[in-house]
Amino acid sequence: MTDVLPAGACLLHIGPYKTGSSAIQDAMHAHREQMREHGVLYPGDGRRADRAGWAVLGRTPRGRVPARIEEWESLVEEVDAARDMRVCVSTEDFGRAGPRFVKRIATDLGVERLYVIAVARRLDGLLPSQWQQRAQSHHTESYDEFLNVVLAERPSRTATAKAFWSSHDLGAMIDRWSTAVGSAERVIVVVADKSDRGLLPRTFEDLLGLPAGMLVEDAVGTNPSLSLNGVELLRRVNLLFAERGWSDEAYMRLVQRGMIPALKAMSHHPGADPLDLKVPPMPPWAAEAVAELSRARFETLTGSGVRVIGDPDTLMASPDSDADADYRPGWISVDAAALAVQGVVEGAFASADSARKRHARALKTARRETRKAVRNARTGTAGPGVAVAQTSGRDLAKVIAGRALRRLRRPTGGSS
Repeated sequence: MTDVLPAGACLLHIGPYKTGSSAIQDAMHAHREQMREHGVLYPGDGRRADRAGWAVLGRTPRGRVPARIEEWESLVEEVDAARDMRVCVSTEDFGRAGPRFVKRIATDLGVERLYVIAVARRLDGLLPSQWQQRAQSHHTESYDEFLNVVLAERPSRTATAKAFWSSHDLGAMIDRWSTAVGSAERVIVVVADKSDRGLLPRTFEDLLGLPAGMLVEDAVGTNPSLSLNGVELLRRVNLLFAERGWSDEAYMRLVQRGMIPALKAMSHHPGADPLDLKVPPMPPWAAEAVAELSRARFETLTGSGVRVIGDPDTLMASPDSDADADYRPGWISVDAAALAVQGVVEGAFASADSARKRHARALKTARRETRKAVRNARTGTAGPGVAVAQTSGRDLAKVIAGRALRRLRRPTGGSS
């Protein structure tokens, strides 16, 4: 049993990526109203504070409508207005925030009420999950290439290494947030344990003063992994997108919202096809590096002074290794391939349907503006200070058509 946070506390969940965040976010999103009944605010109306986070960090994922700082300011206002409630804000993007951004986030949310919670996961489980996640966002490295960059004795400053260690350098993350909130004791690290899937939701329930079981059942198995073969198929599609110069918006609609969810559905099938493999063991050199890094992470956590929930020994990894493991399979089951095609087709239909709706809205607006122009004509004006007599019918039609076209050309990317 974990002690409940003080009334008025703000619990900031910073992930990081691939540590079970999706499950707890889905559970809190599903129980937003019930949480409020128990005096806990989960601000916003989405499953996580993604767009607000993108806005304050100044970086929006490819293919999305750029986040505006007003979206962060709106979340801050909602949190600030709930001074008599416990609040939970959650987005994994904050797990990789640098010191300057961490300071602003803590200041805006209120340092005096802020508690930070993060999850530490074993590296041998984290590495393949993070590689898969990168493949789902345009990237093309094979697993072997990914391991070579991330586990180098002196990691390079490549985008791949920076992206991984900015999120999963446990010591640096603890230092950043302990400094921001003024005390290591207000930083909470939950050590993930795959044998106890309920640990994270139970911890949130305890900290926020929620009834036992409210978040546990919903927070299990919501973000299945791809097979190794599925990742390889996706990686080759990513290469095609890069070579052909296809748009980020097309990638989001056809791949991220179509193909990837369909491939993930394979994990729900009662019998997996033997052609679709799990990620294989690491090469021996990588297994040795992971074991050494795991010992260092254990020592960092146990000597940090933060509040630890779970068993730090769980971080110690001695992963299986295989010098002959094949990380680039050349085949995939017919079932998985069919699901991938199904997903792309469904994504295309959804995109076409969305386009039809946009056109319908634009035409409705154009008709409304035409009727307004006709009414203006009857009263003698075409707009502020412009007489209808001075505006030809052709010019008036151009103005109305131009407005409609501008609406049709606006960006259409979604938020996640």
